[in-house]
Amino acid sequence: MPLAAVLALAGCRSTQVKAPEPAPPAASALLYGVWSVERRTGELSPEGLRRMEEAVATGPDWIAPQRFLDEQVHRPALTLAGRYGEYLTSASDPRRPSSERARSSYLAGRLGGEAGDRRLKVAADFDPSLSWAWHGVGWRAFNRGDTRGAIAAGKRALAFARDAHELTQFASVLARYFAQEELTTSARKVLVTALGIEGKLRLRDDERTQLQAELAELELESLGSVDVRRGVRRALGALKSPGLTLGERLRLILALKAGSLASSAVAEEEIAFAVLEGAAAGMSGESVRRLMDATLGDGPNSAGSPSGGAAGARGADAAGRLVAAFREPLASGAALQAVEAWLAELPAAVKGADGDFARAQLKALRVVLREETESAQPGVHVSADALARVGAALMDAGWYREARALAEGARPQGSSDSDEITKEARQLQRDAIEARAILAGIGALARRIDAREAFVRAGALGSDGKESVEGGRVESLVELRDEIAALFLRYGSDVSWPDVDQSPVVRYGPLGSIEHPGPAFSAEDEALGRGTKGDAVPGVSALFRRLGRFALLGNGVGQGGPDATVLRIVGTEQRAGEHLGRPFRGTVFWCDGADVPGRFGRNGANISGAALHEGYYVDLAMVRLEEAQWDRLRARFVGDREGLQAALDADGARVPERYRTEVSPALGAGDRMRLAVMGGFRGGALRKMTLAELAHVVATHEEGHLCDRASWYPVTFRRVLKLTSFAAAHGFRGGRIGQALEERAQLVALSECDDPRLAWIDILDAAESDGGGVTPHAAAYRRILRDLMERLEDEWKAGGWRDKPLDPEIRWIDQLHRLDPEDLRGLAMREAKSRGLGAHRRSDQRL
Repeated sequence: MPLAAVLALAGCRSTQVKAPEPAPPAASALLYGVWSVERRTGELSPEGLRRMEEAVATGPDWIAPQRFLDEQVHRPALTLAGRYGEYLTSASDPRRPSSERARSSYLAGRLGGEAGDRRLKVAADFDPSLSWAWHGVGWRAFNRGDTRGAIAAGKRALAFARDAHELTQFASVLARYFAQEELTTSARKVLVTALGIEGKLRLRDDERTQLQAELAELELESLGSVDVRRGVRRALGALKSPGLTLGERLRLILALKAGSLASSAVAEEEIAFAVLEGAAAGMSGESVRRLMDATLGDGPNSAGSPSGGAAGARGADAAGRLVAAFREPLASGAALQAVEAWLAELPAAVKGADGDFARAQLKALRVVLREETESAQPGVHVSADALARVGAALMDAGWYREARALAEGARPQGSSDSDEITKEARQLQRDAIEARAILAGIGALARRIDAREAFVRAGALGSDGKESVEGGRVESLVELRDEIAALFLRYGSDVSWPDVDQSPVVRYGPLGSIEHPGPAFSAEDEALGRGTKGDAVPGVSALFRRLGRFALLGNGVGQGGPDATVLRIVGTEQRAGEHLGRPFRGTVFWCDGADVPGRFGRNGANISGAALHEGYYVDLAMVRLEEAQWDRLRARFVGDREGLQAALDADGARVPERYRTEVSPALGAGDRMRLAVMGGFRGGALRKMTLAELAHVVATHEEGHLCDRASWYPVTFRRVLKLTSFAAAHGFRGGRIGQALEERAQLVALSECDDPRLAWIDILDAAESDGGGVTPHAAAYRRILRDLMERLEDEWKAGGWRDKPLDPEIRWIDQLHRLDPEDLRGLAMREAKSRGLGAHRRSDQRL
């Protein structure tokens, strides 16, 4: 198929601009060779780096290899800020040719920042045939939600592609834009056309494989059986190819199994054989294992596991190790060792004075597991008595996946149903499945509420205990509570409807309400007539306590209906204190993995904690994802002192004064701060961060919310006036009010954390994302960072900070890691004080 087909997709106006010259063939071949290896392995070798630098030298006016080096070399080396400054200088130099200024404008604009959109448009104005400039304009439009604008720009990028690599990338994103608009026929046409191109833009093997996989996914999502059958054939062929990445293979496997039409057209054995054939291309054994788990069944995942709650590799692997350990014979000690290792990394708050679990059920599980492990006979997987004792302890603790794993591993080969161990294993497996079915049902219920679907009520019982087949949406907190109670009843739990009806609800006026999360009534509850201080909270809270779960059920204004979050309990504690002179008090729920993530989590956010009625929860599974980020960074620079010093000592973006307070693009500012925290800036060895250190930051932020709660609740006439004034200051807009609350809580963390740099990393990472988010946190954190940089600028102009390691020709954000932690704390405290966040117990002398 000729290039004219691509031009036809772009429309006639694109052809009015003279097409650019093809990329130099030698440079194109060099880039393709390095790109194909890097995309499969995820690594850029020294030889690959040399060849890519050769590609830049061979085609100095071609953006693609320069862009590749920025992403694969300078971004991970944390030296991209300097490149950004060079691009800005080149783009603003009127002595340079317009084509060179266009390239520099694009390379600066693609990195983001407040002026990113303008720089991309300038690049396209300087050189209307610059394909990457149109790609950037389209991608930014897509991220803003302007899909139609993205499609228009994406067509122009495709029309001006200079080689097969560009054609591949631009066809891929244009198909994505069309698919977002549910124009799937157009999306497939883009990919089919690109795959059929001949001549200088003809796709090479790995480029072809990438687009074949994407086309297969689109075909598998079709409602037409002919398209689906074509997609099945295409997907199986792609799975056999050595050119697919692990992520592409996983997506194809899930697509083959997900749709009813596709799953009926292909057997699991066919997928498995295709996976194994593709594995011969040199995939690691771990990669093959993950693929086979996805193909053949319920492989270890994070939901509901002690180390789970998200799809991060570290959390998933930890969860998998625990589940896998309980499939091993007790005599091997694998299960006991896995539990001991998990206990060792937990924060001290969930442990007793003896270092054991503070939660009675977990303590009992550890005792039973140790006793049965020590008495287990070598060569015998597990006795019936041991299976009963360990299984009961697992169920009592709420470890249902581990209980099921124990049962599955215990059944002897060739045993009959009358065998004592088999009978015990079958019963344990049934009990574990029933408990998990409740949690799965709540998750399905939450997703359907998100989709605003009408449906027959999940439990098929009304609150009067009578059968009901009436359909309708769950739109109130009471309806959500009744649906959840009906799920408990369906799967055999002892549910008393009068108790459920008496489940206490905490109401916050027009802002919303929540079911009292328990575990016990407080003095405030007693004063407000909810129950006697110290008594266990009945109703929904009691139902979830029996499952070893913490549940947050609520209905907030503007939140899209009632919501449920269910997490696995590790322990609880009572905390009281003050931050910035303001008191807080409450119950802390330490959790490790969400069976049912809240609405923000279901939409892709990583929620590490949330404030609630007189307390907050911390999800250690989410904190582990942050810990894994630290571990990856540490592994990258350990042993590379030269690279470490280059990252920490390199000049940032030298910019005119008006850009000095720019906070986006951040370009690795958060990671440079991480390296400083781990000791790199002082020239020491990079130490490993602990889970407890990182959880402390989450806890301090949530305690900041409790300080606000103590100021505003219980509601009195005077407090209503304060709340009204606060809402009015933010235009009575729910989204802005939510952001303001997050700003206040994070200012508490910036001021009160043991090492304030850990809280600074949160706001620097928000600037790195340079975009929106499903939660109010990202926008709030970027706003705080902007305000702090403006404050630093004002103080600099007033004569402060002169004795600190700051260079006024470089953006402040690129130098923050060089500052002493107490200097950063003082800056945050002065900002907090300006917002009226109470007295300051630490020194806040102006620098």
